[in-house]
Amino acid sequence: MDLTQPWQIDLMLWMRDVLPGLVGLFEAVTSLGGEMFFLIAVPLLTWCIDRRTGARLTVVFLISTYANCGLKSLFSSPRPMDVASERLDPLFVDGIADARERYDATGYGFPSGHTQATAVVWGYLIHVTAGLRRKLAASPRRHLAGAFIALAALLTVLVPLSRVYLAVHFVTDVLGGYVFGFAILAAYLWLAPSAETWLTSNGLAAQLTLAVGVPVVAALLVPSEGAVTAAGTLMGMGVGFSLERRWIGFSTQGTLVARAGRFLVGIAVLGGLYAGLKVAFDGLEPHLVWRFIRYAAVGLWGGLGAPWVFVRLRLAHSGLTGRPQEPST
Repeated sequence: MDLTQPWQIDLMLWMRDVLPGLVGLFEAVTSLGGEMFFLIAVPLLTWCIDRRTGARLTVVFLISTYANCGLKSLFSSPRPMDVASERLDPLFVDGIADARERYDATGYGFPSGHTQATAVVWGYLIHVTAGLRRKLAASPRRHLAGAFIALAALLTVLVPLSRVYLAVHFVTDVLGGYVFGFAILAAYLWLAPSAETWLTSNGLAAQLTLAVGVPVVAALLVPSEGAVTAAGTLMGMGVGFSLERRWIGFSTQGTLVARAGRFLVGIAVLGGLYAGLKVAFDGLEPHLVWRFIRYAAVGLWGGLGAPWVFVRLRLAHSGLTGRPQEPST
């Protein structure tokens, strides 16, 4: 797919001329659509604010991430610095190679992963918050919900814009990210309610079978690092969510101190697993298999290990009464 039209490079250079000195700002903005931001934000939502919303957001985010990797491989479209390095090199103070790493701009360009993730994550949160806002009616918190929706909508514009301003994506990459991101979100919102009902009615065995089988098949179909990362995490989280609902049933309610404690403990262990397993598995082959295992472990901690520890440390309460609950997501 040829997205190397010169006018798109001209547009990037024009943006830098019209809006000079904003590299630092757009670097901060673009980080809000990257892996590390979601690695922190999604657990915060799941552990400390609303488990059900966090679980659903995790699933659709990982599905979108996997799909983005498959689409990138399918279209195999280059990035701007791949086709116009001489014209764009002056924009990167430390060179193009440094910019690729700093802005998470390795691999193919279409569709933009940052844009697709932003559309899915913030679009889903807008959908949830809009529903909550309608229920709040005359409550003062209704205005807070409205402010959050406005902020989320702004980010769905600014994060994609940052990818063009920083010259790591063509405009067409960004448009593709919007199209696929919103399409995946719409499909998820349409299908998820009936899928959840079906899974709950079929019990734990069906949930675990799907939680393990679907990600394994997905990883085999698209054997790239990004796709395997998403599939492995989805397996760990899926298994974790199913078992947590049956054997723990933790509640996100609690004091601000308790919620902060949950996040600090949870993210510390998650970070240790993320970095520690990277070192432990470094050089082991086949690389993608160990990567899948690494991210499955991270996901299992997020969905099961962390809630269990929270309850044991009395940072959260268990909602179970007498016998295991039927799992639900």
